Amino acid sequence: MGLLLQRDQIGAQSNIAAYTNYAYRIQIGQDENSRLAFGLGLGFIQIGLDGNKLNPVQSGDNYIPTGYHSFLSPDARLGVLYTNDDYFVGASVDNLIPQYMHNTADASALGVPILKPHEYFTAGAIFNLNEQTKFKPSILIKDSQSVPTSMDINAFLLLNDKLWLGATYRTAVSLYNKPNLQKNLPTSSAMVAMVEFFASENLRIGYAYDYSLNKIGALGYGSHELSIGFLLKNNNSSRSRFNDPTRKCYF
Repeated sequence: MGLLLQRDQIGAQSNIAAYTNYAYRIQIGQDENSRLAFGLGLGFIQIGLDGNKLNPVQSGDNYIPTGYHSFLSPDARLGVLYTNDDYFVGASVDNLIPQYMHNTADASALGVPILKPHEYFTAGAIFNLNEQTKFKPSILIKDSQSVPTSMDINAFLLLNDKLWLGATYRTAVSLYNKPNLQKNLPTSSAMVAMVEFFASENLRIGYAYDYSLNKIGALGYGSHELSIGFLLKNNNSSRSRFNDPTRKCYF
């Protein structure tokens, strides 16, 4: 079980969310490391838009709100993930409830964006190149009706069970027709370089650099991400999942 508190702000738009999460794992077959996990998250999300931070080209635009407006909704998210020593595959969906709330029309009239469901699919595998090197390719597909489908193509090398080196290429893909989207949109989105070091069996330190390949890249110098992870061991467990090469990296 877990608790997630989240706050995002991009310009005039802000999101505040709180979820309680529960995961249930079952062993598949005789292999104790072959597991199927189900996840459920329930909570609330508040989407806000501050019209005072918007600078309209033409005054008196009715589509630009005055003052701060927000929309509060319950929300739910679901997921399933299968893992073993050689590969993993999973799918999930979030933002399941907000679009069905009765006051979404009022929120839309005020310019507050209403969150739509987002679907995710991921899969990956691990290959032993030699005694000191493992190779882990994976993909992550993200989809929603209102935006282009995005795909991350990832490749990692694990050296001596101590050092992860990896890269990601993010691009848009056309899986099915979305008539509401503009045609001939650029596909390339970003490149990511990553490194993760296991300082000890219980401590890892990671860094990632994300650079946009679209027009956003001309407006900045990319983004940086630092991560520190700790493992609290379970004495009843025969295996440490902390350094498991089939796990999903934190990036």
